[in-house]
Amino acid sequence: MKILITGNTGFIGSKIVSTLGISQASLVLPVRNRAVSQFRLGHNVQYKMIGDIDKETNWHDCLEGVDVIVHCAAISDGGQKYNFQHSQALRCVNVDGTLKLASQAASAGVRRFVFLSSIKVNGAYTEPHVPFTPEGIASPTDAYGMS
Repeated sequence: MKILITGNTGFIGSKIVSTLGISQASLVLPVRNRAVSQFRLGHNVQYKMIGDIDKETNWHDCLEGVDVIVHCAAISDGGQKYNFQHSQALRCVNVDGTLKLASQAASAGVRRFVFLSSIKVNGAYTEPHVPFTPEGIASPTDAYGMS
């Protein structure tokens, strides 16, 4: 099985890479620049340069023969207060970049697209002892949650 993992140097993505790196899966790890190619996992790993993720990203070289995508790449809010420029950057990567990857993946025949997102889409908090559920209404409270 060939698995592409975006956001592979991030908090969640790096854990997925570490776990799958010891399996028999073949991994494709897109990177923005050569400096972040830090994993030394073995012969079943390919690094592919993609640059920044946005609506212009060309994923073609990364998608050849890929069966599954685990999409973890995103800009987080970093605790920033709302401003238009930051909101645009969030949308550019988190929305437009994700849609571009999903569209190209579908065209390339990728069978599974696992999209990891933030709990912030559901809101900032719940009442005590009341968890977020799939049936809940999305209530993002900031630009990050909206993206």
